Amino acid sequence: MKDTPHTQTRRDQIIEAAFHLLGQKKDWSLSEAAERVGVSKTALYRHFSNRAGIEAAMEIHFRKALVRIVEGAGPDADSIRREAVALFRSENGYIAYLVNKVFNSPGYEYELFSFMQRHSPRTASLVHRMKSASPENREKIANLLFKSCVSVILAGINLDSMQGIQNELLDRIRDGFPFLAEPSTKRLAEIEQETVIDEGYIQEGGKIYTAIVSCIQKWGIHGTTIERIAEESGTAKSSLYFYHPTKESMLQELAETERENILALFERHVGSGRSFAEQLYIVMNVQKNYLLAKPDLIPVFNWIRYHQEERPQPVQDHGNVLDRIMRLFNWHELPGTGTDDDRFKAAAIIKWASILATSVVVNHRRAEINRDEIGTQLRGLFYSMLRGDKEIE
Repeated sequence: MKDTPHTQTRRDQIIEAAFHLLGQKKDWSLSEAAERVGVSKTALYRHFSNRAGIEAAMEIHFRKALVRIVEGAGPDADSIRREAVALFRSENGYIAYLVNKVFNSPGYEYELFSFMQRHSPRTASLVHRMKSASPENREKIANLLFKSCVSVILAGINLDSMQGIQNELLDRIRDGFPFLAEPSTKRLAEIEQETVIDEGYIQEGGKIYTAIVSCIQKWGIHGTTIERIAEESGTAKSSLYFYHPTKESMLQELAETERENILALFERHVGSGRSFAEQLYIVMNVQKNYLLAKPDLIPVFNWIRYHQEERPQPVQDHGNVLDRIMRLFNWHELPGTGTDDDRFKAAAIIKWASILATSVVVNHRRAEINRDEIGTQLRGLFYSMLRGDKEIE
């Protein structure tokens, strides 16, 4: 995907240096970009007057790269996904750029898709196909597209220890789970009823949650800092710093609290699943219903997710939490010999289902879509997970 050194202009080199630095930290400087290219900061100014100019060029570069992937990949969705994953793995800055845009610029994904329709004939053809399809097939295509976009981000995070599991995920997106029996629509309806969460079961988040939500609304996820949270909550900075010396420590505590809440709900509901497939659907509905029952959590949850995407951890690193989760699931129904590697793959599938459900809720809450429509898409995504790409062939 990258130009060779012989065809790159100095401007191209600066843009690529910016992507590389972004993959290491979000607060990169012009001096660092100049140093990476091997020029003086004064020489860099001949091409860009400020960081905003570089960032605008990065957006153009990123969009053109996506168009090249879609137009140059093989004839099927699997080829496009794998080419996109290869791009993201080739340079951490690309995935960091996309995650930053999605979390910090509401509506960015729609704007990006609109750009793709205008500049990618294959994307425009897909949109035309959706418009002319029956409502049922239109929904299937939309679910495949949504599932693919979310999953490419997960598979594109460059962690050497996770690439085997990520590649397995790409296979499952393509092939589905033909070895798992598909629950009946009646059974899915029963699960939807069984996983309804009484809003009285959900405790209020407290003034720190409220302060984080308010900060995110004012300054965005990237601009939400410990200092601003302290000011918004009416808490002395010294007092907040006593309990949370860094933003990372606050994130860690919030993440652990929410993980414990979700785990408690899994322990309450997953056991009623008669198969691994049913349990995946329980996971998706529990995640959906928890977020809908506690809407103020969504900005906080996004704040946590954004920073976790910046510093992803392999599934294996969750230790006791992983053991606690996997005891709940019939993961031995998946092909394999029951090794730890198989268990990690099963855990990744469970996490995939959870993230898809979360993404549906976040996406629809932005568009103010009602609960019934969220539930309809969630069921469609579940079918898409089980059936793979063949569902719309």
